Amino acid sequence: MAFSNVLQPIGLLLLPITVCSAACDGLAERGEPDELGEGIAREGLAGEGSGESGGQFQLGTWPPSGGTLNTAHLGDSPLMRLLLPGYPHQHLSDDAFIEQVEVMVGGQYQPAATIEAEQGELVAVVDEVARRGSELVGSRWWLTPDGSEFVTITDYAEQEGRFGYQFEYEREGELVPDPEVCPPDEDGDGWTYMVGDVRVDVGDGSITDDPGALLVACASGALGKAISWGFVPWHQGRSRDLDLYQTGVRTVRADYCGDGLSFTEDGTLIQVSNIPAGQSFVAPEQSTEAVFGPDGAICLSNPRVEGLSPLCKIPECDASIDPLSALGVLTWTKLAPS
Repeated sequence: MAFSNVLQPIGLLLLPITVCSAACDGLAERGEPDELGEGIAREGLAGEGSGESGGQFQLGTWPPSGGTLNTAHLGDSPLMRLLLPGYPHQHLSDDAFIEQVEVMVGGQYQPAATIEAEQGELVAVVDEVARRGSELVGSRWWLTPDGSEFVTITDYAEQEGRFGYQFEYEREGELVPDPEVCPPDEDGDGWTYMVGDVRVDVGDGSITDDPGALLVACASGALGKAISWGFVPWHQGRSRDLDLYQTGVRTVRADYCGDGLSFTEDGTLIQVSNIPAGQSFVAPEQSTEAVFGPDGAICLSNPRVEGLSPLCKIPECDASIDPLSALGVLTWTKLAPS
């Protein structure tokens, strides 16, 4: 029997990110950056809030359902972490460094002075005017100084303050499927949330502050599914809460040991209880799986998938589990109804 927990609308509040400085003056001289490149198929781009498949590779609907079908995948890809101009720290080998962002204004591409993620919505300032929403569809996020490779926003949607984007990779004027920015999952979700100023360690799954970085949190991976389930890194009216976000990611992946290893299979149905995330049990009579925190499971009774048990030692959950633990970061999970 399938079920879906009801998510309360949650505004994703993200930090501003500076994109351009005086160094942008020279970048604007790239080979014909002010005209829409010939051969780039744009007729399929969808309008604001459509949530429909607009580009060549776009799939799924926005917003993601929020149902508790888990995934074993973190959602890392070669284009998962975008470093914007002026990034103050040493970048890693698997980071994608953005040389410049250009937005189509009045039929010509113009360089963006800044890019911010305001409550999950990207906002680009071009010629002192804020551009957002469908205005950013078709924007070019250059990966190479010679102007041969970039990522582009091919679709945008918004519902109840939740903002979704679809990115695709372009090489020499054509959309290409490799590398995939957000591979679709079993539900066809190729959408992404945008999370500012964080670093995700793809080895151990830890999430830390990192000003100047922009995370492409694919809805098909645990980084996006955790947000769909309500484990957002920023709550309106609350301080930044990366612990809650990290707990959600570990819960999605059954990362019991908190070391980045997953002990589940894609599409496994579970029950989740966490009040800040807006999640509660549908069938509370079912057996407890575990109680998760930001560093993994603090107790474990029934592994999510039979035969997939962690090697680390975790105490068994007992009758002393406090239901009020769901008020904070800790997340109580139960097996799905039979």
